Amino acid sequence: DWAGGTPGGTAALVAHGGVLDYFCRYVALLDLRHPRCVLPAIASLSIIQHGTFYGSLRWVIKTRGDAAHLETLETH
Repeated sequence: DWAGGTPGGTAALVAHGGVLDYFCRYVALLDLRHPRCVLPAIASLSIIQHGTFYGSLRWVIKTRGDAAHLETLETH
């Protein structure tokens, strides 16, 4: 139970890119044996939501590998 048992609750998970890739492929019903085809940026944001979508209870990927928040950082 990721969100404390509260319907519509929110939880945050920090994970390595490989774990995130595996979970996204699981959610998208893609073959988990294939090598990664997307390499998310370090410190990117992915939003995966659980709820009723298109008439059934499921996981959906709303955002994957979003790094827009990093664009304002200076690199040295």
